[in-house]
Amino acid sequence: MYVDLKTRNIATVAGVEYFPQKNRNVLSVQRGEDVFHPDFGMRFYEYFRLFVGSPWLNWLLTLNVVRPASIPFTDPILKRSYTPLQCVTRVRSIEVLEDVPTENRIPLRVDFDVQGLGRWGHELHAYLPTMEQRGS
Repeated sequence: MYVDLKTRNIATVAGVEYFPQKNRNVLSVQRGEDVFHPDFGMRFYEYFRLFVGSPWLNWLLTLNVVRPASIPFTDPILKRSYTPLQCVTRVRSIEVLEDVPTENRIPLRVDFDVQGLGRWGHELHAYLPTMEQRGS
Protein backbone atom coordinates (compact mmCIF):
# COMPACT_ATOMS: atom_id res chain seq x y z
CA MET A 1 0.00 0.00 0.00
CA TYR A 2 1.23 3.49 -0.81
CA VAL A 3 0.10 6.82 0.60
CA ASP A 4 0.89 9.85 -1.57
CA LEU A 5 2.05 12.46 0.97
CA LYS A 6 0.98 15.38 -1.20
CA THR A 7 -2.54 14.25 -2.10
CA ARG A 8 -3.08 11.84 0.85
CA ASN A 9 -4.41 9.24 -1.61
CA ILE A 10 -3.93 5.55 -0.86
CA ALA A 11 -3.01 3.10 -3.61
CA THR A 12 -1.75 -0.47 -3.83
CA VAL A 13 1.60 -0.82 -5.53
CA ALA A 14 3.73 -3.84 -6.41
CA GLY A 15 6.87 -4.70 -8.33
CA VAL A 16 9.11 -1.86 -9.46
CA GLU A 17 6.58 0.74 -8.25
CA TYR A 18 6.93 -0.68 -4.72
CA PHE A 19 10.72 -0.29 -4.70
CA PRO A 20 10.85 3.44 -3.75
CA GLN A 21 8.30 2.87 -0.98
CA LYS A 22 10.23 -0.09 0.43
CA ASN A 23 13.44 1.94 0.49
CA ARG A 24 11.73 4.92 2.10
CA ASN A 25 10.25 2.67 4.78
CA VAL A 26 13.59 1.03 5.62
CA LEU A 27 15.43 4.37 5.67
CA SER A 28 12.75 5.91 7.91
CA VAL A 29 13.08 3.45 10.81
CA GLN A 30 15.46 4.87 13.40
CA ARG A 31 17.73 2.47 15.30
CA GLY A 32 16.12 1.51 18.61
CA GLU A 33 12.66 2.63 17.51
CA ASP A 34 11.25 -0.90 17.11
CA VAL A 35 10.98 -2.48 20.58
CA PHE A 36 10.85 -5.97 19.06
CA HIS A 37 13.98 -5.36 16.96
CA PRO A 38 16.14 -2.80 18.87
CA ASP A 39 19.19 -3.32 16.60
CA PHE A 40 17.18 -2.68 13.43
CA GLY A 41 17.06 0.76 11.86
CA MET A 42 19.09 3.70 10.67
CA ARG A 43 21.13 6.21 12.65
CA PHE A 44 19.95 9.14 10.52
CA TYR A 45 18.55 11.07 13.48
CA GLU A 46 21.83 10.83 15.38
CA TYR A 47 24.01 11.71 12.39
CA PHE A 48 21.75 14.49 11.19
CA ARG A 49 21.65 16.11 14.64
CA LEU A 50 25.45 15.96 15.04
CA PHE A 51 26.65 16.62 11.48
CA VAL A 52 24.07 18.80 9.72
CA GLY A 53 25.91 21.33 7.55
CA SER A 54 29.10 19.25 7.66
CA PRO A 55 30.66 17.65 4.58
CA TRP A 56 30.72 14.39 6.60
CA LEU A 57 26.94 14.02 6.79
CA ASN A 58 26.41 12.53 3.31
CA TRP A 59 29.30 10.08 3.83
CA LEU A 60 28.01 8.94 7.21
CA LEU A 61 24.50 8.40 5.85
CA THR A 62 25.90 6.51 2.86
CA LEU A 63 27.93 4.22 5.13
CA ASN A 64 24.91 3.73 7.36
CA VAL A 65 22.82 2.57 4.36
CA VAL A 66 25.48 0.02 3.35
CA ARG A 67 24.56 -2.04 6.43
CA PRO A 68 20.90 -2.78 5.52
CA ALA A 69 21.95 -3.35 1.90
CA SER A 70 24.64 -5.90 2.66
CA ILE A 71 24.44 -7.34 6.19
CA PRO A 72 21.60 -9.79 6.82
CA PHE A 73 19.18 -8.95 9.60
CA THR A 74 17.91 -11.93 11.54
CA ASP A 75 14.25 -11.53 12.43
CA PRO A 76 13.58 -13.65 15.54
CA ILE A 77 9.81 -13.40 15.08
CA LEU A 78 9.73 -14.51 11.43
CA LYS A 79 12.74 -16.80 12.03
CA ARG A 80 14.54 -15.79 8.85
CA SER A 81 17.50 -13.67 7.76
CA TYR A 82 17.44 -11.10 4.98
CA THR A 83 18.98 -7.81 4.00
CA PRO A 84 16.40 -5.06 4.62
CA LEU A 85 17.24 -3.38 1.29
CA GLN A 86 16.78 -6.75 -0.34
CA CYS A 87 17.82 -6.19 -3.95
CA VAL A 88 20.23 -3.26 -3.49
CA THR A 89 23.64 -4.62 -4.51
CA ARG A 90 25.62 -1.40 -4.10
CA VAL A 91 25.08 1.87 -2.28
CA ARG A 92 26.81 4.54 -4.33
CA SER A 93 25.72 7.61 -2.37
CA ILE A 94 23.16 9.28 -0.16
CA GLU A 95 22.83 13.05 -0.44
CA VAL A 96 20.85 15.25 1.93
CA LEU A 97 18.96 17.78 -0.21
CA GLU A 98 17.88 20.16 2.58
CA ASP A 99 19.36 20.96 5.99
CA VAL A 100 15.95 21.39 7.63
CA PRO A 101 13.30 18.64 7.78
CA THR A 102 9.80 19.51 6.57
CA GLU A 103 6.98 17.79 8.45
CA ASN A 104 9.54 15.41 9.99
CA ARG A 105 10.80 14.32 6.57
CA ILE A 106 14.25 14.90 5.14
CA PRO A 107 14.67 14.78 1.35
CA LEU A 108 17.46 12.48 0.20
CA ARG A 109 18.88 11.66 -3.20
CA VAL A 110 19.82 7.96 -3.23
CA ASP A 111 22.04 6.33 -5.83
CA PHE A 112 21.95 2.51 -5.79
CA ASP A 113 22.80 -0.42 -8.01
CA VAL A 114 19.75 -2.68 -7.97
CA GLN A 115 19.59 -6.32 -9.00
CA GLY A 116 17.42 -6.58 -12.12
CA LEU A 117 17.19 -2.78 -12.61
CA GLY A 118 20.77 -1.54 -12.83
CA ARG A 119 21.72 1.87 -11.50
CA TRP A 120 18.82 3.53 -9.72
CA GLY A 121 18.74 7.15 -8.56
CA HIS A 122 15.71 8.52 -6.79
CA GLU A 123 14.59 11.24 -4.39
CA LEU A 124 13.11 9.85 -1.17
CA HIS A 125 11.77 11.61 1.90
CA ALA A 126 12.90 9.69 4.98
CA TYR A 127 11.21 10.20 8.33
CA LEU A 128 13.31 12.10 10.86
CA PRO A 129 11.77 12.46 14.33
CA THR A 130 12.13 15.57 16.48
CA MET A 131 14.13 15.57 19.70
CA GLU A 132 10.88 15.40 21.66
CA GLN A 133 9.70 12.37 19.72
CA ARG A 134 13.04 10.63 20.26
CA GLY A 135 13.07 11.54 23.94
CA SER A 136 16.56 13.01 23.71
